[in-house]
Amino acid sequence: MVDALAWDDLDEFGRELDDPLAELEQDIVHMLLESYGTNPDAPTRSIGLEDALSGASDPGLQHRIETKLTDDARIDAAEATLTDEGGGVTRVDLRIVANEAELGVTFTFDGAGNVVRS
Repeated sequence: MVDALAWDDLDEFGRELDDPLAELEQDIVHMLLESYGTNPDAPTRSIGLEDALSGASDPGLQHRIETKLTDDARIDAAEATLTDEGGGVTRVDLRIVANEAELGVTFTFDGAGNVVRS
């Protein structure tokens, strides 16, 4: 069975990822961006950041992100920082520890709610 391919599923040569840390990063990106309940394999795993950041302020969002990330058995620790950069722009910085390696992921959501990955 071939997995559905999405953002960052392929390397620069069009091959599927085979590095565990790269696969984890890919799964984190999917988890963060997929709307809640839309992943048929894990309906409660997704966070849906674009939806969460486009409406009213959610004071529990940071905690929810960290909890969902650490629910993944591959992740030892996760820290999320949400920064309001003004003009409707929100920056989300993640620091993830997995198998003694540290992974940093940053997203910026523009004033229209579109994600721009940094």
